[in-house]
Amino acid sequence: MVARVRRTLIMLAVSLGLTACPRSKIPEANATYFWQVTTSTLEWGSCGDSMSLRGGVSPITVAANSFLIYRVDATGKKAVSQTCPQLDVSTCTDSTSNIIFDIAGSELTFASERTDAVQNSTCQLRQNETWTMVDKGTSMTLEINTVLSLTGSEADCPKLEASVKAESANGLGIVGCVISRKLEGTLK
Repeated sequence: MVARVRRTLIMLAVSLGLTACPRSKIPEANATYFWQVTTSTLEWGSCGDSMSLRGGVSPITVAANSFLIYRVDATGKKAVSQTCPQLDVSTCTDSTSNIIFDIAGSELTFASERTDAVQNSTCQLRQNETWTMVDKGTSMTLEINTVLSLTGSEADCPKLEASVKAESANGLGIVGCVISRKLEGTLK
């Protein structure tokens, strides 16, 4: 009797799909993934706390339709960010952001460098950005780290750094500052 009940429960579980294996944590070649972003946080590393540095920086805005979408190439080694007006692969095109992830197992990475002019200065702000996304099967985490430095004028850059340090209650400046944005999401 117990064996028959156990067999019935196993057959019921199989018919309902309860014993199906979860999706592999490794992105599959030629697949498009829609990750709905659910949370966003911002953390400051060794950075000045002056308003001139932190004033315009905030966490990435998360709304009901916030998605990270990418298409894995045929080799399974690269993933290209996508823009999709609907949650339908046939509506997707390569994003103009030009974010192309390198894939190693369940980890996707992207790195970029940008240099911007600093207002009223010959010094420039360099931002080295690294994205690290971990695919956990049905959930993901994405950490975007931005490391700041100053480049250009040997006269203006030290003055700018000293100015931010003087404005900051914590006595820190721009050089070596790390801004970390962390996102979490679920697979749709």
